[in-house]
Amino acid sequence: MDMLLKKIIQNYQLAIQEKSAFSHHLSFHWKYFHDQFTLSNNPDDWATFRKKGFSKGLDCTIGQKFTKQDSLKILYDIIKKELGRFSYLIEESPIGCPDASQIDGQLVSESSCNFAYYAFRLLTETHIPIEKPIKILEIGSGYGGLARTLKQLFPNAIIYLFDLPHALALASYYINKNFPNLNAFYFSNFLENGGIIPPSYDAYFLPGWAIEKMPDASIDLVINTCSMMEMTGDIIRYYFDHIHRIINKNGFFYCVNRYTKQIGQEPICIGDYPFDSQWKLRFSAPKWDAPHIHELLLQRESSIKDPNFQPTIQQLNKIGKLITALRNKAIKVLKIKDSSDGIIIPTKAIIFGCIHDVILIFNQTTNKIYVKKIKIIKMNDKMAIIESKFRLEELIVLWEEISV
Repeated sequence: MDMLLKKIIQNYQLAIQEKSAFSHHLSFHWKYFHDQFTLSNNPDDWATFRKKGFSKGLDCTIGQKFTKQDSLKILYDIIKKELGRFSYLIEESPIGCPDASQIDGQLVSESSCNFAYYAFRLLTETHIPIEKPIKILEIGSGYGGLARTLKQLFPNAIIYLFDLPHALALASYYINKNFPNLNAFYFSNFLENGGIIPPSYDAYFLPGWAIEKMPDASIDLVINTCSMMEMTGDIIRYYFDHIHRIINKNGFFYCVNRYTKQIGQEPICIGDYPFDSQWKLRFSAPKWDAPHIHELLLQRESSIKDPNFQPTIQQLNKIGKLITALRNKAIKVLKIKDSSDGIIIPTKAIIFGCIHDVILIFNQTTNKIYVKKIKIIKMNDKMAIIESKFRLEELIVLWEEISV
């Protein structure tokens, strides 16, 4: 076993030994994936960890809609056109042996397209110079896919990755293999250093509860994509306490999460996240290919309050509550399982869920949700779902709109 694997295994074991902090951070959702994770001593397992499913739940995909090469090519063409000269960011890393296809001479996956999209969004909306040695902190870094893309875009960036132990083990392997010359700081260093996080490393791999030791006003960009929606409310509040503390004046917070998601018995709504009032709204919109997910880019503002910020959060809160109410009624009345496919359709409406031959539509003009029935569509074929937007005249109202 090489030195890197020994270090990864050592740090995983050190993290899970902190049972109180670890169990508190392990939500109902992530307990399942942790219980499925097997820490292997075999280098071949690590070399193929993505192919073998060790990163299950950590890939940046929306319901596996783009796994087929023809639909993946559609996604690739859209993202490549958008990124222009930055389209090199779409290139998938071979580390971990991902499920990817060769398109126009590039190794491409749905995850690599989404990570490139996120990175480009941050570049164009923050206007951070790519040569600047910024400090990026990602909460819920998964196996490190977005961190790798951001490190490619901002080569002088220092990255801080905080996650649960099993995800952190994969990220430690993945980032080190992609950037073998990085000077990395691990949980073992953290413990040896008395819980002090020094500023002299290129990359930091730490369990989520170590964020409380981050220095105040030390981070330029905090990121969370699609993982706060899978935490408990207590842990979300915990992270926000530290986000508000560690982010620099004029620093950015990029938050990409579902309007609402049920975690055990608790609905987690982005509009309920405990944002304080010291934020300026830089970007707010449903994600272009998954409008049940919302993108927020915020900038820290200590003096002048943005009049658009609180109304935006209130609107997100209302949307989340409407969707939760509707899904609860749909599941109860129809006695069927929920799903989360979603597309933007004309008339400023969003299809938030497809439940067999039923769709859930939020109308942004009336702020109401409708349950409507259509002909059965292919749930795993995004293009078939998109075609349904041209058949709105065929929709039949099943019951009156729900309002909360």
